[in-house]
Amino acid sequence: MTQAQSSPINRLEIRGSESVKPIIQKIGYQYMTDFPSVELTLTMGHSVHGYKSVFQGTADIGMVASNMPDELHRKIHDKISEYKYTLIAHDAIAVIVHPSNPVKNLTQHDLKRIFSGRAKDWKEFGWQDGGKIDLYSPHPTHQAFAIWRSLVMGENSHVTIESKTLNSNKAITQSVENNRQSIAYLSWVPAYTAGSTIVRVDDHYPSSETISKKQYLLSQELRLFSKIDASDQVQKFLDYCVSQKTGQAIIKDMGWISIG
Repeated sequence: MTQAQSSPINRLEIRGSESVKPIIQKIGYQYMTDFPSVELTLTMGHSVHGYKSVFQGTADIGMVASNMPDELHRKIHDKISEYKYTLIAHDAIAVIVHPSNPVKNLTQHDLKRIFSGRAKDWKEFGWQDGGKIDLYSPHPTHQAFAIWRSLVMGENSHVTIESKTLNSNKAITQSVENNRQSIAYLSWVPAYTAGSTIVRVDDHYPSSETISKKQYLLSQELRLFSKIDASDQVQKFLDYCVSQKTGQAIIKDMGWISIG
């Protein structure tokens, strides 16, 4: 029997945001290779699942891509000092259109009007022969949908039911590529990687610089949420994620925006 087989297995339970999962999945595989006595378990959901799982003690680390909901913050207000965030990468929501679309800049207000269904024709935005606006949106279970509602739609507005919901980033980018009148939103990395036509939002184009400096309106931070007094094994993994030689090198290789 090898030493790795005879050593006790240390398990880390990680739950939360779908936006963070691809990064942690890739880092996690390498971490388990480097430390064979550790077993990571990932469960995908929303950021709120990450927060709640750590609060309830059902996860060691929460993957979060949005701020803690006010209701949850109020509920654990007295104990919030017992928890911490670890920033691991930057991301953003990109707005994409067909390559032939001459509209290159939209305001946050424009996007809210479009995706609520109040603005229905490209003519309203200067494209005289654009015709009816066709909307594509991530599935409501996707983190991008929740972030879009928070940053663009607001509490009192919703994405119209006329928007076609799609289950994958690839389906979104391909649908927009094939539809001259389309517009959609999704995570910046898959949009950029696919070579999609990304529009400016309030005169700012999403780039690694504007996103990391939060100059782009729809920027977001990808973070890990944990207890301050978490186990040494949890802290070891957090340190691995932020190290330039390990986790951050993997993040850069994946095409995401690192923290350093």
